[in-house]
Amino acid sequence: MWDVKNGESLRVFQGHEEAVTSIMFSPDGHSIVSGSSDNTLRLWDVKSGENRKILKSPREQAGWISSVAYSPNGRFIASGHSDNAVLLWDIQSGEIFKSLQWHEPTNLDFSIMEYGLGSVSAMAYSPNGNFIISASDDHTIRLWDLKNTETPSTLQESVEPIWAVSYSPDGQSIASGSNWYNLQLWDVKSGKNLKTLQGHSGDIWSVSYSPDSKSIVSGSEDNTARLWDVKTGKNLKILQGHEARVNSVVYSPDGDIIVSGSADNTVRFWSAKSGESLKVLYGHEASVNSVAYSPDGLLIASGSDDQLIRLWSAQSGEVLKVLQGHSDRIRTVTFSSDSRLIVSGSGDKTVRLWDVQSGENLKVLHGHEAMVTSLAYSPDGYFIASSAADNTVRVWDAQSGKNLRIFRGHLGGIWSVAYSPDGQYVVSGSTDKMIRLWKPDNPSPILRFLYDFDPIEVADALEFLWDLRGLLLLVTLYWLSAALGVVDIDSADVDADFDADADSGVFAGWLSRFKLDGIPLTITLSFIVL
Repeated sequence: MWDVKNGESLRVFQGHEEAVTSIMFSPDGHSIVSGSSDNTLRLWDVKSGENRKILKSPREQAGWISSVAYSPNGRFIASGHSDNAVLLWDIQSGEIFKSLQWHEPTNLDFSIMEYGLGSVSAMAYSPNGNFIISASDDHTIRLWDLKNTETPSTLQESVEPIWAVSYSPDGQSIASGSNWYNLQLWDVKSGKNLKTLQGHSGDIWSVSYSPDSKSIVSGSEDNTARLWDVKTGKNLKILQGHEARVNSVVYSPDGDIIVSGSADNTVRFWSAKSGESLKVLYGHEASVNSVAYSPDGLLIASGSDDQLIRLWSAQSGEVLKVLQGHSDRIRTVTFSSDSRLIVSGSGDKTVRLWDVQSGENLKVLHGHEAMVTSLAYSPDGYFIASSAADNTVRVWDAQSGKNLRIFRGHLGGIWSVAYSPDGQYVVSGSTDKMIRLWKPDNPSPILRFLYDFDPIEVADALEFLWDLRGLLLLVTLYWLSAALGVVDIDSADVDADFDADADSGVFAGWLSRFKLDGIPLTITLSFIVL
């Protein structure tokens, strides 16, 4: 035990015969419980260091103790075991009064996966002590009602960091592309995952809806673009021809043509109907990161690592203009709704507005503190939304260049941003594994889509939200690869502290503080994941 102020070691608690896997203070701070791979729980007096009680697990042949948690009233202890069991102990008697075991999947809306095998690596009680949340390295979180331990609810999804998002023109759905080769379709109103489209063999860098919202095109690290049927999720066509990653894809306004930009330095035209390659445009001297079709269907704009924007004739493929001004690679380009302006975002942290006819740089918008990754004009053309690797989304006045709003909340770089067709919402996708939905006049997100990801990756976020009755509303444990989505959290103010030793692979000591309707809530989570 250590003194927080001076870092001195105050006490050494000795007694366990094997590795100590989890420790936690009692709610009153007078005791400590420890769990060990020697299959014992030990209760210690904080002041004297005395070992007051040893609770011997009867499961020594089945699974060692991997996590422990005190109930809020300090009367009970929950222990998690490597064979996926959770045992509940009465501290006074030292007896086990409940044993929680996995069962067949329930029919609950959020119980969508079969149980796997893995150790219970983290647990916590709800504030009122009526529920236990347990997490396992089988990529699941399970919520237990202690009044009914027969049927746990399994909270599980499988999505990864988001590189691309696109709003359907009909406003009903959102498509997102991830670094685990999958496309996800989401319902805008409910936040539910509608479909997972599988087929790519590399990260998905770009997605775009057809004008009629019936199809999607995606560009991937596997050097291909793919066409998908939104209704069935079927892969309709594979567009092959690029010799490197496909960074950007977009439909023509009439939906007949698809344009793609690639790390092979080229721009390609494809038939949306047949998937045939129609035209290859050469000229860039480095990776083409972004392509855009003008709304009038006459022009193509491409932005590249060569720091140039090229304007092409959509009909002939001829280069009409080369726009110079950025001092770093260009990550994103898009047209205004009237096709008269182009807006670009760059690694030089700026957003630039250009006159299409003259090629003149009209404005330089400063504010972002890292690479500008994505841009979107509002449908009425009055506003521009930009996202950046500084974890923010900014909304700008398209005429004056004034920064009107900064959206904060993402915990990782934001790689894609889009307006809803009615201009009422902005959607952003980030490497923090979140998609957030914003209202331009509200600095807080009104909807968040949450999910888990491959456990090899470790994120620096912990989010808990419980209502005053102890009912679990939102849980995200990224490092345990498990999550439950939630819809409206306008009334919640979430703050989380995360402490980790990434080199040793040990993650321990989380304290999350919340305010719900002005009332502070505190949940302490102490555990170790090996």
